[in-house]
Amino acid sequence: MAGLGSSPTNSSQFEAENAPDWLNATSGEEPAFDLASLAEAKVESQPEHFEPELELSPATEASRQESSPIASQTGNDDSILSMDMPDWLAGFTSNDLAPAKNQTGSVGDNPDDIAPASLPSWVQAMRPVEAVVSGVGLGDDEQFVEKEGPLAGFRAVIPALDGGATTHKSKIYPIKLISDDIQQSQAALLDALLKSEGVAKKISSKSKPAANRISRWVVAAVLFLAVFIPSLLGTQQLAIPNESTSDLRDFRQTIFELNADAPVLLVIDYQPALAGEMEAALSPVLDDLMLKGARLTFISTSPTGSLMIARMMEWMLPIHSYQQGEQYIDLGYLPGDAAGIQVFANNPEQTKRHDGMDGYFWNSPPLAQIQQLSDFAALVIVTDNPDVGRIWIEQASPRLAGKPILAVISAQAEPMLRPYYDSGQITGIVTGLSGGAIYEQNQTEQSQNRLKLARTYWDTYGLSLVAIELLIIGGSSWSLVKGIIARRKEKKVEEA
Repeated sequence: MAGLGSSPTNSSQFEAENAPDWLNATSGEEPAFDLASLAEAKVESQPEHFEPELELSPATEASRQESSPIASQTGNDDSILSMDMPDWLAGFTSNDLAPAKNQTGSVGDNPDDIAPASLPSWVQAMRPVEAVVSGVGLGDDEQFVEKEGPLAGFRAVIPALDGGATTHKSKIYPIKLISDDIQQSQAALLDALLKSEGVAKKISSKSKPAANRISRWVVAAVLFLAVFIPSLLGTQQLAIPNESTSDLRDFRQTIFELNADAPVLLVIDYQPALAGEMEAALSPVLDDLMLKGARLTFISTSPTGSLMIARMMEWMLPIHSYQQGEQYIDLGYLPGDAAGIQVFANNPEQTKRHDGMDGYFWNSPPLAQIQQLSDFAALVIVTDNPDVGRIWIEQASPRLAGKPILAVISAQAEPMLRPYYDSGQITGIVTGLSGGAIYEQNQTEQSQNRLKLARTYWDTYGLSLVAIELLIIGGSSWSLVKGIIARRKEKKVEEA
């Protein structure tokens, strides 16, 4: 290692052999251009404050010559500059790469005195305005530096507005309400009304005239006599009409056309308050069905429906030898309203399968060979509620496959359900006590031992209607007489 470092000749030869071709090719040729003239031109093109020439210290110059293999071979800088160099390196001399001296004569004595460099135009455009203006024309607000907050250390970040925000003293408004005489009078009237609301008024007790009390007792006595006397005496003096309407004739004709031992589904859905009217209309229908030996199946969408069925069958069983579970069966309560009716119409066996006491329904004789709703010979809807009747008609009609639908309804439900008869969705209708009485009147001679509830109630029903009509006529006449008397008294007072 020491031998290699002590032989400069060998080192120069080794470097010359390993040098690039373009460097070896120019070792003995003259330079194609004058480097000295180019250096002078470059110096002249620099700004006035640029000092291209620096005197290097002897130690710096010696270290650079020792570190340059070319300098150790040639011995001076002229031999380096005489070589053919690339374009990017040909424009520089050794003086261009030397640091500039300051005015004191030494490099680095004053770090603030740095020679300005030649910057491209795009770099000069990025310089801040303060570097060009050098503080000229800046106001006191723009030179202010934030000392606290999120903008601490920044200067003139938020520009000041020209003129600034002007402040003025707020206007003083009076507390007293300014109003004219009309407004004052209206306010006083409102105050008087509010005060009068808190004062209790004395109610003068007016004695009822004796005539009013007498008239009320008369009305109550007439109604009681008309209702209870025919019921207690069991009179049958009032005649029942013999001519039946078309809906009642169609109902009876459908019952007569049923086969013996035909399965019939009866929907019992009425409230106990209307039991008298509904039982009088239903009893002749049950008489005809039991005389034909029909297998009856009862169901109800009302919680009290099972009680109404039991009450009705207690009256019918002494007349007809029917046994529960053999000739008739009660499926009980069907919950769910419209949804329950729809499910039962689609699959009755799966909807009502078991009874808590009698076990499986569909093994009993009344439901033999019944698997779907269309297996019943007819559907009889007994209800006082037009909505229940409408739901049963709309939900069961598509599943009956053309089987007849009959309706036993109250007088108040007739206006809502009669359109279904007019459209042909219902085959026949029995309406209230009058319909049941006419149905009983048109029964055959073999039915003399029937229940005939409608005939029992008919005199009470008829006499009550007569009493109500008389009370209306009497009350209207009394009001008319009182009005005439009052007007005559007023006329005498005016004449006096």
